[in-house]
Amino acid sequence: MLIAASAILLSACSGKEKISFVKGEFNQMEFSAEDGTSVKYNLFIPSELTRGEVYPLVVFIHDAGALSDSTAAVLSQNGAKVWASQEWQAEHPCFVLAPQFNTITVNDEAVVTPEVGATVALIEKLCREFPIDRNRIYGTGQSMGCMQTIVTAVNYPEMYAALYLVAGQWEPEDCAPLADKNIWIVVSEDDQRAYPGMNAITDYLVANGASLFKEPMNAQATSEEWNEYANKAIGSGANIKYTPLLSGTLPEWKPNFKPGNGGGFGRGPRPEGGNGDKPMGGRPGERPLGPGAAAAHMGTFPVAYTFTPVLEWLFGHFCVNHSGFQRERP
Repeated sequence: MLIAASAILLSACSGKEKISFVKGEFNQMEFSAEDGTSVKYNLFIPSELTRGEVYPLVVFIHDAGALSDSTAAVLSQNGAKVWASQEWQAEHPCFVLAPQFNTITVNDEAVVTPEVGATVALIEKLCREFPIDRNRIYGTGQSMGCMQTIVTAVNYPEMYAALYLVAGQWEPEDCAPLADKNIWIVVSEDDQRAYPGMNAITDYLVANGASLFKEPMNAQATSEEWNEYANKAIGSGANIKYTPLLSGTLPEWKPNFKPGNGGGFGRGPRPEGGNGDKPMGGRPGERPLGPGAAAAHMGTFPVAYTFTPVLEWLFGHFCVNHSGFQRERP
């Protein structure tokens, strides 16, 4: 958890309740949507806020392996912490929202729970209460979080200025609204689910008008090599950049989960109508994914958010000004 040298209290009103937040650190809170769905969340507030200015918001959604009743559990993940680091905040002061879920929010059978809509309502609430630039809201997530980010972007196309998608997949036909969006995708070639899944999505988006830059990259490339790669990808002019991490190049990953607890695959505790007894990974009739596949999948998580040129690219995008998030699809 990051705490500024001189934390400053900031107050926001929620209905009749006045809540105090601390600048320069993650604040743990809980939000209740109109339908009664609650979402625990961590909100990082920049240490220095200039009156009259608005700031970007990064929304990071964790994977199923981080399901927990502890609000701060997600803060162990690079995808949440990197944006709140002193180095990043010095160059890119921004708000960071990292919800914490204790149940699967989306899964490989396209079951979506009310927590997804409640998270959208939470973002809307924060935009009303804090100096957040609605034109610079960035969505990112890994595995389950990647899928939730896709679902949100599909249903609320005005929300995110750009997306950073890490090791996830979704039904390609549902992703048509993303064809003109700015997206960067990272997944390992050894990921038995997310790699073919993202191949299918990008093929479908290209068929629906998207332009694609796709070139594999060594996961352990130097910063200079990543800069060169990013310049090439950005210079291509493609709105979708797709970076498959070369087979066998992920750093060694040691599992810290037990089979069946989720493991980041969208398994484990199921939403109503799901199948919590199914082996980790795989659709009905498919063989379970083994430890090697888990390493390729979850091993992508910690390294993806070290690719600074990609993070810089994300912050270079704006979207058309809007007053709220309008749901496009039923």
